[in-house]
Amino acid sequence: MSGVTEITDRSITGADRRVYAAIDANLNRAMEGLRVSEDILRFCMGRADLSVRLKEARHRIREAAGQFPREKLLGGRNVEADAQKFLDLEGERKRGSLADLFSANLHRAMEAVRSLEEFGKLVLPDMTDNPFQAIRFFLYQFEGDALSVLKGRDSMERFRRALYGVLDFDSMAGGNLLDAAGRMARGGASIIHFEAGAAASGEALALARELASFCRGEGVLFIVGGRVDSAILAGADGLHLGAFDPGPRDVRDLVPPGMVIGAAASSPGDAARVAGEGADYITLGSLTGGPDHPG
Repeated sequence: MSGVTEITDRSITGADRRVYAAIDANLNRAMEGLRVSEDILRFCMGRADLSVRLKEARHRIREAAGQFPREKLLGGRNVEADAQKFLDLEGERKRGSLADLFSANLHRAMEAVRSLEEFGKLVLPDMTDNPFQAIRFFLYQFEGDALSVLKGRDSMERFRRALYGVLDFDSMAGGNLLDAAGRMARGGASIIHFEAGAAASGEALALARELASFCRGEGVLFIVGGRVDSAILAGADGLHLGAFDPGPRDVRDLVPPGMVIGAAASSPGDAARVAGEGADYITLGSLTGGPDHPG
């Protein structure tokens, strides 16, 4: 084609060309997946502390790619012959949330890096330290750190214009909490908050587990009031701290990453204090008509 220089290595065999086509495709796939993931953290989440780690990973991949002869990578590239380039599975055509988008692209990069690690063993047999292996394990660890932040963000988005239902063990006087939760969900509640009140620890945990399972099935966020142990063991989406509970700063390291932490406040000063301690949301006054989480 006039004005275009074709850079290929005609000396490599057909088999070599196909191997380098796979390497070239996975280099592009890894870089693209990391770029999308990095952009989510940088622009959508404002988490430069996390996005810079992915930027460093991209540079590590680019540096590791220098071990593959560039002319062979270009010689193996044949986009027109790739029958799968426009083939998307049903689940790949849409993303439900930023966390889904992030996870899909990070996994795309992980899989590509694994492929590079294996093909590297084939074409660079003298390589004693495979850099793609270290990058792969870094991404495995990084996924947990970043997804917890993204899932917490997705949970907090659910609070916008949400109907927040409160189930109070003491007020129910032996009533069926699951039935009440069902009525709340059918009535439009997108968040259900469980107050265990005077329930013994074992009973509170059993109820929290039942309610957590129900809420997951209904797509409703589940919050446990005050009982840190029940919130963690039941797999709740969030924990709400009352006036008699430890502060958000005290429990943040105890709960799973990404768990939403709310706090009660009875004055502007209280609100400023719990906000300064990292509360994700603040409620004003009592949720149950009495002191929040006494004892």
